[in-house]
Amino acid sequence: MRLEQFECQFAGLVGLHRQIESIFSNRKPQFPEQFPNQMFATHVVGAMAELYVAKYLGVEWEGHINHFSQPDLVLKKGTKRAWIEVRYTPKRSDIKVKSSDPDHAIIVGVTGEVPDFRIMGYVRASTVRDSYPATSPAPGKPACFAPPEAHAPIERLKEWLQ
Repeated sequence: MRLEQFECQFAGLVGLHRQIESIFSNRKPQFPEQFPNQMFATHVVGAMAELYVAKYLGVEWEGHINHFSQPDLVLKKGTKRAWIEVRYTPKRSDIKVKSSDPDHAIIVGVTGEVPDFRIMGYVRASTVRDSYPATSPAPGKPACFAPPEAHAPIERLKEWLQ
């Protein structure tokens, strides 16, 4: 599966909006930029990764702008709801779980390049925090990183929705 051009353009605009809003709100990145304007790329590609996961799962993507206390996606089945956070990484194979992620959050790891992303799998935030120590690969807020063997296949979430 891949994103279509119009999907990349739409999600890219959402990511651009997120970064510009962050600049004018004087928000600082959690981790220092490794090169100038890195956060533009981070927000743009991150938004595309969110849309990619929503498309794969067949759920609506709201493309919110800096709603930090809200999930990236909400999966609904009957009265059950799942809080989904999407984490994109261009290089790592681990899924990052932040200290600010709710215990019940499901974190979906995504890698690859635009428009051909790849979903690595998913983890539950509380399970990762209970199993892996917090580290900080770069100056900034520590996080826990779930290695590939801890990832559940994304197909399980898709099956749960059906």
